Amino acid sequence: MERGAIKRFLGGRRHVVAGAAALVAVIAIFGATVYWKDTRDALAATYSWVQSNWVGGATTNNANHPSNQTGWTQYASKDTNVTAGAGGVSLDLSSATFLSTTYNDFTVGPGFGTTSAISLASTDSAQATNAAKGNVSLCPPKVLDADGNSYNTVVINNQCWMKEGLRTGVQLATGNTTPSNNGVIQKWCPAPNGTVGTADNLQYAANCTTYGGLYQWDEAMGYAATEGTQGICMAGWHIPTSAEQFALEDFLKISGQTCVATRLNVWECDNAGDKLKTAANCSSGGSNCGSSGFEGLLGGYRRSDGIFSNLGTYLIFWASSQNNFATSWNRLLNISTATVLRYPYAKAYGFAVRCIKD
Repeated sequence: MERGAIKRFLGGRRHVVAGAAALVAVIAIFGATVYWKDTRDALAATYSWVQSNWVGGATTNNANHPSNQTGWTQYASKDTNVTAGAGGVSLDLSSATFLSTTYNDFTVGPGFGTTSAISLASTDSAQATNAAKGNVSLCPPKVLDADGNSYNTVVINNQCWMKEGLRTGVQLATGNTTPSNNGVIQKWCPAPNGTVGTADNLQYAANCTTYGGLYQWDEAMGYAATEGTQGICMAGWHIPTSAEQFALEDFLKISGQTCVATRLNVWECDNAGDKLKTAANCSSGGSNCGSSGFEGLLGGYRRSDGIFSNLGTYLIFWASSQNNFATSWNRLLNISTATVLRYPYAKAYGFAVRCIKD
């Protein structure tokens, strides 16, 4: 929708004008209210409804003129800068995501250079349960953490992943300096292989920008133990479960290859490992290297004894699923292996975090 067209809705109650052919509404938001104005001459009528839940997804149905003005959870189309879901409608532009609760959210704000629109459609309440629904990506192109760092995202098998390692938090001074439950997110930055725990970690701050931070499991989880918890991820995102990690690798594996969700210390899901890495981090050099867009950079890890290991060789990222009190599941990528390892490492290790959207 053109900026000029949106501006015509300024003033008073922001009605949206729908054509007679399709009766599809274009969104304008005032507070948490969405308004529709039906302008057909023969059946002239104006009505509005309050709606903040769009979990019904896309539909090809045209809207009727229901007397019961509820059940409007579907839409006909939306552009790539709009996210629609249970929490309402968000406009995702530049490096930020803003909850669109007023008209101005579509036209002003840091980095806003364009406007976006969403088309809405509904059936009446009697037909709503039988309405055709489509899969809708609720994945903003970028997301911000609490420190203002911006991350690109990628959709793989209807999962919305960060395609960069999380780097939020305050860097710890050395590998031997450990985080605590103090309300401050704390991390290490990847260091060259063999860097001892007493060495200054602050000199490797640039590696956090490149690879993301390394976090102990408890720190990553925000000192919670619930599988799928938000932890240190952004609002609306969470630490992936082992099942979500499996869904990722199982989708990317070569058809027919073994990929067992409950495997222990076994490299499986052939070719998923290559697809999850980047071409530059993939020694096989095949066309599958980096093809998923996950951009798995091999930032190594911090061992439980404070020593840093395997920078440029391994990427290990946490799951929120515990194996037992002392260990938690994770996935490991290796530069020379096209498969993926599932293993329960001690929670005291420092591994990467890749958040997944709720």
